Amino acid sequence: MQLRIRLYHSLLLLLTVLAISCHTLTSEQFPEFNPVPTVISFLAEGDTLKVHVSLAEKLDVNPLGVVEDATVDLYINDAFAETLKFVDNGIYTSTTIVRHETKYHCKVNVPGYEQAECTEIIPSEPTIKSIEHINIAGYDIDGRNYSAVKVEFENDLDINAYYQIIIHTKQNNGFEIPTLAEIVDPVLLNEGLPMILFSNELIEKKQYVITINYNNNFHIAYAGPVRMKIYPFYIELRRVSESYYRYKKQLYLYEKNLYSDNVLTGTINQNLYSNIDHGYGIFAGYSFSVSDVITPNLDGYYD
Repeated sequence: MQLRIRLYHSLLLLLTVLAISCHTLTSEQFPEFNPVPTVISFLAEGDTLKVHVSLAEKLDVNPLGVVEDATVDLYINDAFAETLKFVDNGIYTSTTIVRHETKYHCKVNVPGYEQAECTEIIPSEPTIKSIEHINIAGYDIDGRNYSAVKVEFENDLDINAYYQIIIHTKQNNGFEIPTLAEIVDPVLLNEGLPMILFSNELIEKKQYVITINYNNNFHIAYAGPVRMKIYPFYIELRRVSESYYRYKKQLYLYEKNLYSDNVLTGTINQNLYSNIDHGYGIFAGYSFSVSDVITPNLDGYYD
C-alpha cells in the first residue's frame, strides 16, 4: 500500500513566527532593518506548488506582514508556465504538480520592492531496497528499551546526495513520528545533529543500510518486564536538495538557540539559510518513496 504524503509546508513559517512571539524582547535589542520580501516554498513531488510571500522586518515586529498583491510567475525548465493565484494569508498556489528531475524557477514581484527570484531542481526519486525491524535495540538511561529499523537504500555515487528518513508509527487512530533514540550509525553521527537528515559524504557503496534507533515513549508491562509498545509502521525515504538539507539543519540550530536559557546552554547567533535572490526565505524540494505498512513480529517480545 503506497501512502502519499500531502503537507502544507507554509505552516513552517507560521510556527517560526509563533516561536519568536513566545519571547519577551525589547525593540532596543534590534538594529534598524528595511523590510524585504520573504518567500517560503517546499516543493514536494506529487503535490501542487505553493508559495508563501511576506515581508521580513525587525525581529520585534510581529506578526510578519503577509503580501496579498504580489505577482508570482513560475517557470519550469526555463519556460514560463503560469502566474500563481493568491489564495489567502500570503499563500499563492499553482496548478502545477511537482515532478522529480525538474527545474522550477519563481519570480516574485512585490510592489515597491526589488524582484525576488529563486530556483530549485527536484532530485531523482530514491529507492528503498529493504527494511528490517529490531524490537530491542538498546536501553536508555532509565533502563527502558527502544527499537530500531535498518533501512537499505540505493545511493548515487556520482554526485553529492542528501537524504531524510521519517518513521511513521500507526497509533492513536493515525500515524505519528517517534523520537530519535541513541545515534549509532556512522553516517548520522557524522552529521553532528539529532536528525535523520544526512548526506552521502561517508557512503562509498551504491547501497547502504542505515540503522535508526527510535523510541515512541510508551512502555507497558504484561506478565513479563516493561517493554516499549511496538506499532505497525512505514518508512518515508526522501531524496532532498542541498538547499533543503542546509535549511533544515540551520533551522534546528536556530530553534535550539531561540530556546536557550543563556546560562547552561549559552547563546550563539544562528542565521537561517536562505536561497532567495533579493529577499529572504527558502525555495527547496524533495522527491520521496514510501514503504508498505510493516507489522513487526512480536513473538516472545512481551513474555
